[in-house]
This record gives sequence, structure tokens and C-alpha cells, in this order.
Amino acid sequence: LNHRVKNTLASVQAIAQQTLRRSKDPAQFVSSFSGRIQSLSLAHAQLSAETWQGADLERLIHDQVLQGPVDERTVKLRGPKLTVSAQTALHLALMMHELATNAAKYGSLSSVTGTVDVNWRLDGRTLHLKWSERGGPRPIRLNHRGFGTALIEKSAQGEGGEARMIADENGISWDIRLPLKDNAAPGAMPQTSPDKGKIASMQIPTNPAAAKLAGKAMSPNKARRAVERDAADRASRARSRVRRGFRLRAFLRDRREPPRARSARGRARAARA
Repeated sequence: LNHRVKNTLASVQAIAQQTLRRSKDPAQFVSSFSGRIQSLSLAHAQLSAETWQGADLERLIHDQVLQGPVDERTVKLRGPKLTVSAQTALHLALMMHELATNAAKYGSLSSVTGTVDVNWRLDGRTLHLKWSERGGPRPIRLNHRGFGTALIEKSAQGEGGEARMIADENGISWDIRLPLKDNAAPGAMPQTSPDKGKIASMQIPTNPAAAKLAGKAMSPNKARRAVERDAADRASRARSRVRRGFRLRAFLRDRREPPRARSARGRARAARA
């Protein structure tokens, strides 16, 4: 339990920092960060119900993809019944959340005619999962990769696998390959190192709160409350940093503008008010 709590705190911290770095404003940060934490929360709830012995793959994908106002008729899940380890479940939860979020914002789930097909198969000890979007807007080629795309790829790499996106005129597809280890420890979380602080190949700092919890025995309820308090505190501090950053940006912009431009902008702001 202490190991899971420590790594959960480190995971939340990594997600918060990376989300903050890619957010344009506080509202975007809150929306993106809350969705990713909710994704982890759903995966934790499923694993807790199974005493962290593993998670049913179909239910995991269902819970992540069908969050929010998504019509179940637009999503098809196909594949054999399969239980994945806790560590693999957490990585898959984040990947499915990012795929579903992108589909709802920009892809097939943003259109009334769009559909998503998720199918998987087991080839030996390797899970092959394919995500296919059809009937949505035509994909737009971007000049940069977002954090969601990087998170999908890094999560797969953290499992020793790979995730590859294919964009054509029909829509977005992802081919995901994950090796399933027979000797995966029950309840294992995405592995972090107190010294190097890495999760799924993302660099994160050491978490002082996690270090304090690591040496203490506590009940599951106390551990959960500790995780929730620490996550809320970090989210509050992150929002404060975002606000300070935007205030500093506005101050520097005002310093660079000539007095006449500042006066005109001030009169326009007063008129709108």
C-alpha cells in the first residue's frame, strides 16, 4: 500500500507539471488536469474492487472511453476477455482517456456521424490493441505534438511496447502493442525512482509527501485521503503559478508597449466594462 501511495503521488505530480507546461491558460489547465486525474481515479477504483490483482480490459476501456455525454452506440469494443496487471491497467487507462478526449474534441466523437472502434487480441504474451475513428472531421496535420500524444507513446514505452498513430482521409487510427509479463507483481504501479524520479520516461522531481508516507503504515482510507489532499494542494499551487505567469506576461507586455498604445488599450477596456 505504501508503495502504491508513493507512486500515485509521483504520477499525479508528473501529470500536473506536464499539463501545466502545455496549458495556455488556467481554465485549460484545470480541465485537462482534472480529466487525467479522473482517469486515474476510475482505474484505481476498478483495481481496488479486485484487491489490485488485475483489471478486466473491456471494463477498463469502457469506463475510460464512455465518460461524459458519449453515445454508447457510437463506440464498439471487441476482443477476448482478458485481465491485465495493475501497472498495465494504469498505463492503458491514461492512453484510453487521451484517445477518447482527443476524439471528443477533434475527432470522430465530435461529429454526430462519427464512430470509434476498439478491438484487441492476444498474440502469445503480447497485447495488440487498435483504435479506429471513422466518420469524423478530416484529420489536420499539426506542426507539433501535444502532451496527450506524448503521454500515449510514453505510456506504451513504459510497458516495453509501442504506440503508433496513423492519420489518413478516413480518420485517426492507433496501433498499440504491449507485452504482458507473467511475473508482474500484483498491485504494481508505474515504477518511479526516488533518486531519478521517472515515470513512463517522463522526468519528475522527488515527492516529499510521498517520501513521508512511504515509511508509515496506514489504513486504505487514510492513504486515499492523503493522496486526495496532496493532489488538491498541488493543483492549487499549480493554478497559482499559472495565474502569476499570466500576470507577469501582462506586466512585461505593458512595459514593452509605448504609452500611447497602453492608453488606447485602457480606454477600450473601460468602454467594454
